[in-house]
Amino acid sequence: IRFNTDDGGIMNLPSQQKNIEWETYTCPFGWHAQGLWPPMSELQSQSQLQSPLPLLSALEPTCVDRSDNGNLLAVGFSNGEVRLYQFPCVSNQAQYRVQRLHVGPVSKCSFNKGSTLLITLGEFENAVVVWRLCDKSEKN
Repeated sequence: IRFNTDDGGIMNLPSQQKNIEWETYTCPFGWHAQGLWPPMSELQSQSQLQSPLPLLSALEPTCVDRSDNGNLLAVGFSNGEVRLYQFPCVSNQAQYRVQRLHVGPVSKCSFNKGSTLLITLGEFENAVVVWRLCDKSEKN
């Protein structure tokens, strides 16, 4: 449940939160991150094939962080992928860049001050990976 701090009213709709400016964006559940999740129809078809357990995706976002300049959203996934999206990511058809270095879920991702580096932590292998972010024009 989310409440409006101005009048104490309950905010039932995700669209009520789309224009709120937060200091950080580290929650994979929100207007800014709705495109990270597969469509419900895909989750339901996976669930019917596998088991009657709760609807979970084999590729589930586990952590997110927004860059300082507000342009990028880094996302760690349950399969070890690290993806960079444009911020906000509101469509599950959004383009992204992806790398996979972790052997299991990414437990944390965070940009440094200035967003020149992205630090990710692997849950199973306890690896700390430091990614250098560069423009498309840069090589190496």
